[in-house]
Amino acid sequence: MIMINALAVVLTGSISGTLFTAVAALFHHPAIAFNMIMTSTRVDIDEPDLVDFIKIGSGIFAVILSALTLTAYRNLKSKRLLFVSTAFGLFAVQAIVSKIDLFIPGIESSIVEILTSTIIFFALAFFFLAIVKKPKIKSKAATKLSR
Repeated sequence: MIMINALAVVLTGSISGTLFTAVAALFHHPAIAFNMIMTSTRVDIDEPDLVDFIKIGSGIFAVILSALTLTAYRNLKSKRLLFVSTAFGLFAVQAIVSKIDLFIPGIESSIVEILTSTIIFFALAFFFLAIVKKPKIKSKAATKLSR
């Protein structure tokens, strides 16, 4: 009876129910209770969660914004837009680097954290340069006076 209850609880995925059944089975068969606890409380790593989707979405959004500001730079020739485009590109790279452990499983998490922190720092530096840089405004009146 306990094994049937344990199987039903494991199939439904209720950890608290499984633990309760394991404790009940502990008095009858300690080895079976231990096996139930060890197999029912494992974490399934393969399931993507909301954080992964948000990181992927922000990376795609950063690529789109980088492309838009790059086309604006081609039209206006303002270095400020080039700095902004580079910053958005760095945020896209950061989104990829933060999930590099999926592609290279042996990489240490401390290396990934250092890389992502450095990339974010440089992206913010490029935004700062875009804000601080004075735009060169070419007006028609200034060009006529200089001739």
